[in-house]
Amino acid sequence: MPVPNGRVSLLTVEVIVDGNDAIARVSEANLEIVVDNLSALGRVSQHYIEALVSIEPPARVSQLNLEVVIQRAQPVRVSMLAVEVVVYGGNLECVPVVVESPGSIAARYYAKLYDQSGVAVAIFDDWLNLEYGTMINGVGYYAMTIHGDDSRRSLFELDGMLEIYRSVPALGLTWYRDFVGLHRKTVRGMDDNGTKYFASIGLHPNDFLMRTQILYKATSAKAAKNDDSETVLKQFVEENCGPSATVVNGRLRNGVLPYFQVATSSGTGANWQGDRAFESLLDTLYDIANFSNIDYNVVVIGYPLFEFRTYLNQLGTDRTIGNVAGLPPVAFSAEYGNVQSYEHTLDRLSEINVVTILGSGEGLARDTFTLATSAAADSPWNRRETSRSGNSQDTSLSVSAAEALKQLMAREQLDFVPKQQPSCLIGLHYDIGDRVSFIEDDIRQDKRITSKKVRISSIEDISLEFKDIP
Repeated sequence: MPVPNGRVSLLTVEVIVDGNDAIARVSEANLEIVVDNLSALGRVSQHYIEALVSIEPPARVSQLNLEVVIQRAQPVRVSMLAVEVVVYGGNLECVPVVVESPGSIAARYYAKLYDQSGVAVAIFDDWLNLEYGTMINGVGYYAMTIHGDDSRRSLFELDGMLEIYRSVPALGLTWYRDFVGLHRKTVRGMDDNGTKYFASIGLHPNDFLMRTQILYKATSAKAAKNDDSETVLKQFVEENCGPSATVVNGRLRNGVLPYFQVATSSGTGANWQGDRAFESLLDTLYDIANFSNIDYNVVVIGYPLFEFRTYLNQLGTDRTIGNVAGLPPVAFSAEYGNVQSYEHTLDRLSEINVVTILGSGEGLARDTFTLATSAAADSPWNRRETSRSGNSQDTSLSVSAAEALKQLMAREQLDFVPKQQPSCLIGLHYDIGDRVSFIEDDIRQDKRITSKKVRISSIEDISLEFKDIP
């Protein structure tokens, strides 16, 4: 069987042919390869490539300079100005050969679509709009808009999976999967310019948790828990959408999700106790995660195969200045050139630093508890007081006072927008979940990246949200 191998990179062509039945022709920037065994024909002329495989129905990928018509879930990856083509025995694969200046942070993206059975049915590297977002312990999303007359629109089916891949070749960041979503919404229309469009909108597999309720009666062992946090998280998932979510096990309705499993618990985390009968599974998990500092995620580990996992020390890595692991820190500062803008606010307009909690009783017999912070002495006139009613349990007045002061104290807020730089690049040096530092003059704060939103049109636009580290 002929095994031709052809690689094309802009104006340079290298062709290796093993076998006598393959024909390869090279003329400056033009390459023609004919593979007889599958009647596959590939032609490359300067920046344009068209490859055809005779098996029907075809799938198409195009972006200004590339059209590929293939079948069989074979991988196809492309870049705008450079294409590498490798053909083995009639199997066509395209991967990027990016020609950029050293230190460039130009990112590349492509998306791969799967049907419900886990078969890859299309690859996209062209779109009108592409946006996706991820968040810690929440449900991420994507929205991809393509031309309305693109025949691939028919390949989107309910809960079909879309993977989004990213790379920054010039900095050595190879292709990695940055997001996975499940198709949930279709939009078709035409804009004011007469351009027809088709939009696929979907949600991260954490949506499985949002779709599910805890369908066990109150006080039952499946609704009321008292155990370490990791075990409780995994029990709630296992019993409501995992293999144990059956009527036989006491659930009011079968909830087993196909191709879904729960990772084994190691039995760690602070003890959690509560009864969450008939409440949202996602909301319950979110509350337990905030209580225990254990993150969770539904991870795609097969096609299709999903696994619920927990992260005992939270998702991400500590990259703050002076981190205990001794890792190279990620520090943002205008001085370092990796901050686009920032704003630091210390708001004391409505500060409260003395609070009195009113307990049970009337008049002179009423129980009270007063708590103040040292901020009251920050100036001779800075004492700012309030009073609030407590609950009927006198022993909780001190706790109520501490909680009230935490809510009403002076607010310090730092917001900044990172600037992508070769020395400080998302996906290479840091990513969502990581703890990082911000320094500017006398300001030093450590933050955790809790959400990421990516928009890709002619350029990449990434926005992040940060949360203070307790």
